[in-house]
Amino acid sequence: MIGALTTEPGYFALTIDGVAYRLPKTITPEWPLRLAQSDLASGGVSVQGIYGGTGLPNVLDSFACTMPWDIDDTCPDLADAIEVLRAVGGSHDLCFWKQRIAAYTLAAAQQVIYLPRRDAYAAGYPAFAAAGNMLAAELNGTPLTTVYKTSVASGDSVPSGEIWVSETAISHPTTGKPNVARCKIGTTIAADDLAVVRYFPLISAQVVDVVTVFSFVGREDKVVKFVEVD
Repeated sequence: MIGALTTEPGYFALTIDGVAYRLPKTITPEWPLRLAQSDLASGGVSVQGIYGGTGLPNVLDSFACTMPWDIDDTCPDLADAIEVLRAVGGSHDLCFWKQRIAAYTLAAAQQVIYLPRRDAYAAGYPAFAAAGNMLAAELNGTPLTTVYKTSVASGDSVPSGEIWVSETAISHPTTGKPNVARCKIGTTIAADDLAVVRYFPLISAQVVDVVTVFSFVGREDKVVKFVEVD
C-alpha cells in the first residue's frame, strides 16, 4: 500500500490502478447530475436528464473528486506516487469505500438493465474482491440473489429471484456509452416496478491538477483533483 496505512478490504479503502493508497485527510466526491438546460419562451428554464440509453438508471451522474494528503518522511513514497499519476496522463481506475445506488423504473417485461460504471467486485479489484463487496439488488423492496457471470446476454434464461451481473464491461448497444455492465433480472417485470442496486463503482478518472504546498522542510501537502472521463 502506498503510504503504508493498513486497512481492511473494502472498509475505508482507496485503490487507484489496482494499488491501495494511504487515505487522504478527506475525500470530497461530487456527483453532479448529467442534465441539459434550455431557456423557454415563457422565460422559464427546462431541465432534462441526458439520455444515456435504454436500461440505464433513472438518473445519470458524473464524478469529480478532490483529495488532500499531508505527506512527511513517514510516507516518502506517497508524494512520488501521486506525481506519477499526474505525469503518466490518461485515465486511472479509481475506487473508494462508498457504495453508490442506482435506481431503475422498469417498463413491462424489461428485465435487462445496465450499471453505468463497472462493478469493482466483478472486476476482482484489489481491496474490493471480498464477498461482502458484491452488488446488492432489490425489486420493489424484495432482495434479489446476485449471480456474477463472465458475460450476460439479453436472451439468457435467468431464474426468478436472481439478478445476473456481467463481469465484462461493454459499450451500451445503442448509445455507445463506455464501461457499462449488462445485468438481467429473472423475475417477471410489471410496468413501473422499481429495481434498486447498490454497488462499488470502478471509476475511470483523470488527474486534472495536483496542488503542492511545502509548509516546512520535510513536509509536502498535495491536493489531487480527479475528473471522470467516461
